[in-house]
Amino acid sequence: MQKLRQLIRLHSQEKGTRVIASALSMSRTTVKKYLSRLKESGMPFEEVLSLRDKDLNELLQEHSCPLKKIKT
Repeated sequence: MQKLRQLIRLHSQEKGTRVIASALSMSRTTVKKYLSRLKESGMPFEEVLSLRDKDLNELLQEHSCPLKKIKT
């Protein structure tokens, strides 16, 4: 969950997918998929950041197609 929270913070700072991927040691495709999932949820990123890990995981599970879980 920590990487996901970092991804959201970097995206809210208007960092591009290439910068985010490099900073978090992820592929650009993975970054795009997580951002897409979060956008599909309809929640503002600031609100997503305030969620507990359990709630954040549930949010991603509800609004996503099957992908591997985020590793922390």
